[in-house]
Amino acid sequence: HGARTHRFVLPPRNSDPSAPAALQAAVTAVCKRWKPVVLWLLLGGPHRYNALLAALDGVTPKVLTEQLRELEREGLVARRVVAGRARHVEYCLTPFGFTLEPVLVALRTWGADHATDAGPSSSNVRHDHARTSARG
Repeated sequence: HGARTHRFVLPPRNSDPSAPAALQAAVTAVCKRWKPVVLWLLLGGPHRYNALLAALDGVTPKVLTEQLRELEREGLVARRVVAGRARHVEYCLTPFGFTLEPVLVALRTWGADHATDAGPSSSNVRHDHARTSARG
């Protein structure tokens, strides 16, 4: 079969004067290099900090910490100290964070559909750790 074509129905220019600001707010909240991948991993459930670090190929501890703090400030991620024999910290999506699920799924689908051998790697997630649970 031939190449797939997509038809997008765009609104008339300037039909929604708040659209640029709304789009910028969304991009600012989730579009730093590691944020979408962290959010994607957390869709699967809570993760310990070290599990997130292990699952992300190339992120430094400093950058991961900064981006997790930003996601917390934005109300998308919650940090929780889990008491017990081995006290540890877990990160999970907030109810507000879960509202991004359809957006993340759409971005993932688009990326999978448009990834090419010539382009950037399709993911910086280590596939052997991509489903790491909070036990990790």
